[in-house]
Amino acid sequence: MKPLRLIPLAVAAVLAFAVPVLAQPKPQKVKVRVAIVDVDRCVGETEDGLRAKAALAKAKLRRDSMLFTMEDRLKAMEEQLQSMIAAQQKAGTPTQDPKMQALAIDYQKFLQEYQTATKQAQTDLAAYEDQLFLPIEKKIKTIFTRIAESQGFDLLVDRRSMPISLKPDLDLTEQVIKEYNWGAPAAASASASAKAP
Repeated sequence: MKPLRLIPLAVAAVLAFAVPVLAQPKPQKVKVRVAIVDVDRCVGETEDGLRAKAALAKAKLRRDSMLFTMEDRLKAMEEQLQSMIAAQQKAGTPTQDPKMQALAIDYQKFLQEYQTATKQAQTDLAAYEDQLFLPIEKKIKTIFTRIAESQGFDLLVDRRSMPISLKPDLDLTEQVIKEYNWGAPAAASASASAKAP
C-alpha cells in the first residue's frame, strides 16, 4: 500500500513545479532594427578622406626620406668600422686604434639618434593621422546617426565590430559617403587647415 500513497505525492510535487512555469506569460517578440556602417570605408572614400590620405602619405614620405638618409649614414659608418677592425686584425695589433674607438663612439651616438628619430616619426605621424581623420570620422558618425534615426533604426553598429554577414539593405555606408560628400565643405576646410608635421 505504500507505493499507492507515493503516487499522489509525486503528482502533487510535479504539479507544484509545473503550474507556475505554465502560468507565466509567453515572452513577446521585440522587433529591433539594426543599421550597419563601415566607418573606415566612409572615412577612406569621402573626398576629405581621400585628401587626408594623400596628405598623410606625403608626410610619411618626408619622414621616410629623412630616416633613409640616416640609415645610409649608419651603414657607411658600420662598413668603415668593420673595415678598420678587419685591418687591425690582419695587422695583428693588440691595441685599438684611437680613430676606430672614436668612430665606434660616434656610431653608437648616431644609432641612438636614429632610434629616437624613428620613434618620434611614428609618434608624429600617429598624431597627424588623428588630426586629419578624427574630424572626418566625427562628421560621419553624426550623419550615420541622423540617417539611422530618420529611418527608424534602433541599434547603430560599426562594421568592424561585427565579423558576421548581414543583409545589404542594412548597410548604410554608401548613403553616409554620399551625404558626407554633398555637405563636405565644413569638414574639408577643417582637414585642409590641419598642418603637416
